[in-house]
Amino acid sequence: TRPADQIGKAVGWALAGSFFASILVAIPKFVGPTVPALEIAFVRYAAGFLAVLPFFAFFELRERASAPAAERSGRVNIWFHALRSVLAVSRLAMAIAAVQLMPLANAQAILLTNGVFMFIFASLILKDPFELRLAIPAVICLAGGVIAANPDFSSQSTWLGPGRSWPSARR
Repeated sequence: TRPADQIGKAVGWALAGSFFASILVAIPKFVGPTVPALEIAFVRYAAGFLAVLPFFAFFELRERASAPAAERSGRVNIWFHALRSVLAVSRLAMAIAAVQLMPLANAQAILLTNGVFMFIFASLILKDPFELRLAIPAVICLAGGVIAANPDFSSQSTWLGPGRSWPSARR
């Protein structure tokens, strides 16, 4: 396939994934705050693990039968995958907690700022080229997340939690 065809497919898959992620984030709103966010995240990932386990087993057995051990040893360390799993469960639990504590549209707008962090990490850690045409939408996205969060900077605010206020409001 040509690169343009791959980009079109990638955009389609990304949009479908974004749509499914929106549904996944909305479902805990129906459950309400009675079920802990970490429990919902655990059940979701445990069910996902069980659903894909047969596929991983099949492909692993097929690869072991066809590839020499020296070729298989170049894989990413299992601890890297474990870290990704911990981060994914933590992220999902935090997203569910946000959805349970505030209006869905606001929580989703804030959750969509993850692209800003990905842009920063890609530039700083992965050394991807910094492009102004991507930085400007990232700043707009972050501004949208702040607007959706609707922070209250007054001295009577409990936005940071009960008994807490902004440093400038403590004077």
